[in-house]
Amino acid sequence: MAGKKGGAVLLQTEVNNEDDWENLLKREGLIVVDVYSEWCGPCLGMVGNLKKLKLELGSDYLHLAIAKSDNIKVLERFRNKSEPTWMFIGGGQLVRVTFGANAPRLIRIITQELEKELKALKGDVQRSGIPFEEMTDEEQVRAKKLAEKLEAERLKEEREIAEQLEDLKVKTLTKLARKLSTHTITLYFPHMIDEERKTCNAAFKMLHQYDSIMLMVIDQQEVTIREDQLGDLFYNAEQKFPPKFLESITKRPCLVTLLLGLAGGDSDAVDDFLGVVEEKLSDLVYGPDKNPNKPAPNTPAEVFATKVGDELWPGLWTPINYLSKSAAIKILFPSVIRAIGFEDDKLPPPRFIMIFEATKAKEVDEIVQEFASEVLKLGFFDSVDPETAKHVCKGMSDIEKLLPEKLKTTKLILSVAKRTSDPLLALSQLGPLYISPDIKTGIKESDAFFPPDEEITSADIVYDEEEEVAAEEEEEGGDEEDDDEDGGFVMGDDAGTAEGVGEPQEGVAQETVAEEGAPQEGAPQEEEPRGSVPQLEGETKEGETTETDQGQEGSDPVAAEADATQATPPDATNGEDAAATATETGNQETEPVAEEPVPESS
Repeated sequence: MAGKKGGAVLLQTEVNNEDDWENLLKREGLIVVDVYSEWCGPCLGMVGNLKKLKLELGSDYLHLAIAKSDNIKVLERFRNKSEPTWMFIGGGQLVRVTFGANAPRLIRIITQELEKELKALKGDVQRSGIPFEEMTDEEQVRAKKLAEKLEAERLKEEREIAEQLEDLKVKTLTKLARKLSTHTITLYFPHMIDEERKTCNAAFKMLHQYDSIMLMVIDQQEVTIREDQLGDLFYNAEQKFPPKFLESITKRPCLVTLLLGLAGGDSDAVDDFLGVVEEKLSDLVYGPDKNPNKPAPNTPAEVFATKVGDELWPGLWTPINYLSKSAAIKILFPSVIRAIGFEDDKLPPPRFIMIFEATKAKEVDEIVQEFASEVLKLGFFDSVDPETAKHVCKGMSDIEKLLPEKLKTTKLILSVAKRTSDPLLALSQLGPLYISPDIKTGIKESDAFFPPDEEITSADIVYDEEEEVAAEEEEEGGDEEDDDEDGGFVMGDDAGTAEGVGEPQEGVAQETVAEEGAPQEGAPQEEEPRGSVPQLEGETKEGETTETDQGQEGSDPVAAEADATQATPPDATNGEDAAATATETGNQETEPVAEEPVPESS
């Protein structure tokens, strides 16, 4: 505890520098020193117990002192520690060090050490002291335990980070697999390639078999694989490669073929199509069991396997699952990854949770805007229990729509990045109900309230009865927008039929009003999806609209319909077109299949 109160100075001698320390050591008897750091202070909680003990013992050979370790060389190892530290000195030597504020234990140790020191002064026993620079047995035991604890924490942290990175990798590769669900590869190893003729007999023979499973070659390249890429190349491959074989495939180029499934999956159920093309090709290459370590007889994997010394080297390889496929394509066809604009997900920063009453939303929002990059997530919930908490509204723009009674029970929860202390200090001034006690807890709580990749839909939001009616009315009238700036015309589902559209209104520019009865060009502006995640920046304020062309004279309804049809987003199934376009420019000089094939031996 920092500071000193009445009685502490009279009972305990203060030692603040080297001179004070040297004078203290000249005292005869047992010296008990409370060693402290300036930022923490001595243990005032023990003063009463020590005073009582000294009075009870009535010994002039018991001396109590407090020593500031910051300015004394021999006490250097005790600096910057908050735990009470007690040093026992006899005959100018260190006899014992103990820790903690356990009063009965400390009093017992003082009594025991005083008896030993009195016997040593009489010459009955020999004093067992050590230099101050050395660690006592208790210190060594504590240091060992502390080192073991820190090492265990370090290993645990490394495991947790490794698990997080592995989870992130799986999510990233799964996301990539959805974009390339109709693609897969076949990799031919260097010993299968005739370097002189630039041909690969295995690749040529496989060309005739791809058609049978509705696969088409869209790119083929020679690729030199680096040793540091082997782990990612064969990620989740479930195949055991001989050691000498792995070394050989980094010495010479491999041949890799990119394939496209001709019968794609349903874009609305792309997850159901994950792994289908890999399953087809691995069934062809390895057989029905799809076991690359034991391919079925007469399959390409079995036929092209080559005995090299005491090892059996595979001639080709294809991934048997979509995770392995995605990892391999990232290594072998980086141009495809760039073409579809794919980027790896990043590990989120350390973060913690802050909970406020929803009634403070306006004040919180002002600080959130200032530290927008640090506030990762924001939500309004009906409970502070992440297991049962439900979203009350989508974001700051909807908070005013809540009924007063509902607002009182609603909690505003933020997930804040722990990069700097500035947002924490600023938000703490608003009196939060709760702040995560540490980063590990904060990460768990943040993921519990805001699961990764969560998308809030209207079904996730809890309404009161009146709010439900208002929400339904808002949803029904979601296609109608009021343009206050241009005079308030209404555009409904049936363009050009809204009442009053053809009549000029007071204060409205004449150009903004279409002729009465004239068909309106353009489709109704889409309402922001109800399932969008609450946004911290750039939210569309209530009443704001996007400019659209209205009431153009002489507009052609047929042309408008054609324009609307062209404006419909294409059905982007799996990024096939982008990948195919990026891979059509493969290196023609490195396509052994296109060269003269080696005649098949009888």
